[in-house]
Parts: sequence; C-alpha cells; structure tokens
Amino acid sequence: AHLTGADRLPSDLAERDARRMAVNVEFMPTGMLTLMAGWIRTDADYKNRDEVAGVAGTAYGLLSAEYDSYTGELDFVPNERLEVSAYYTREDNRSVTQAFSGGVTLINRLTFDGSDETDTYGAVATVRIVPDKWTVKFDARRQKLDGLMDITGDPAGSFNVARAAYGGIQDIGNYSDTTLSTLNGEVTYDVTTTWGLRFGYWYEKYDFSDAFSAGNDTYPLAGAFFLKANDQGYKAHVVYARLVYGF
Repeated sequence: AHLTGADRLPSDLAERDARRMAVNVEFMPTGMLTLMAGWIRTDADYKNRDEVAGVAGTAYGLLSAEYDSYTGELDFVPNERLEVSAYYTREDNRSVTQAFSGGVTLINRLTFDGSDETDTYGAVATVRIVPDKWTVKFDARRQKLDGLMDITGDPAGSFNVARAAYGGIQDIGNYSDTTLSTLNGEVTYDVTTTWGLRFGYWYEKYDFSDAFSAGNDTYPLAGAFFLKANDQGYKAHVVYARLVYGF
C-alpha cells in the first residue's frame, strides 16, 4: 500500500531497494612501494512514495539515489627516515526528486536531478631527521566540489508560468560549489619517550558558491529572498606550538 501523508517517512527511513558494491586492490611491486585502488558504488530506488491514487507519474519525494567513489593511493617508504604518500579520490553523487507546485497534477510536476562531483587529492611526507627525536611532517590537500541542480517541468505548469519574466524554469548551477585547500607543516621534537614538543604552521583557503546562501544572485525562492544567508569563503593562517604527553 502507498504511504499517506500522515505516515510519510524521511528518505533515510523510507522503504527502498538498495544495492552496494565495492572493489579494493592492493599491489606491492617492491618492498618500498605500495599501490592501492578502490571503487565503491551504492544506489537505491525508493518505493511506495506518496502519489495521486490511480495517476501514474505523480509519485513525489526522493525517488532514486546513486553514489560512486574511485580512489587511488601510493605509499613510498625507501628507508626508515622517509615516508611519502599521495592519493586521489573522485566522488559522483546523483539523485532524482519529484515535487509539485500549484497542485499534485502532471502539468505541475517538477523533476530535480541533483548531482555533485568531488575531486580530492593530496600528499603527505614524513622525514625523520633523527629517529625518535626530530621529525618533520608535511601535509597538502585540495578538495573541489561542483554541484548542479537540474530542474525540468511542463512549460505550461504554474511554476514555469510564475517565473516567465525571469526566463521560466532554470537550473541552479552554483549548488554548494566548494573548494577547500589546506597546507600543514609540523616539526616534532621528542624530549623523552612520553613528552614532546610540536611546532607548526597551518594554511587553509575555503571558497563557497551557493545560490541559496552565498553571493549576490537572487535567492531561488523569490518569496523568501530575505532568508538568504551570507556564507562566504575565508583564508586562514595559523602558527602553533604544543606540548604533548603520551601514555
């Protein structure tokens, strides 16, 4: 039986057919080098969504979701003093949601095809200048997310007609677009086996673009333009010193 509004469940609790697949491969061509690769895929089709009885195509809410992740990693340890690793991850996240504006009828149906593509890569290096005494670590990372909300609907539907003066239904291109870059360098001095000193520098740069909460574009829901936040990017420099104790 189809759920009624009174029994409506959030997507994380809703009935669905879900599948998950994963492949991980590790290869050591030499004793100093390790190569790793992985792939993860999950997808779900949501069942028994609210709909107009007897009217096909009127199910609404989250209908399907897919996620793919591809990862590659390299570890290089030529000796006890040096260790270097690098990695890259690609994530593709897609979903289809159906909604209605101005009444649950086919002419007022809106389909939201959401997607985001994320690329993350970085490198880590550890140099043990004096083993168990002086160590230098470097860590660099960059992540870029590109989001898109593709919106389609009937040209004669109320949603499109109400926005005719603005060009009708339009996709949202800046949809949680994010770029995060970080760089960290740290010097470690182990005074004893339990006490140590850490001196470091941390740099972080964050850029954010989103039609709902950043920038000067008109808020997508014109009737609530005053709710738009002012989330912007930032740049930070941190110099720190720490005293650590290990058990």
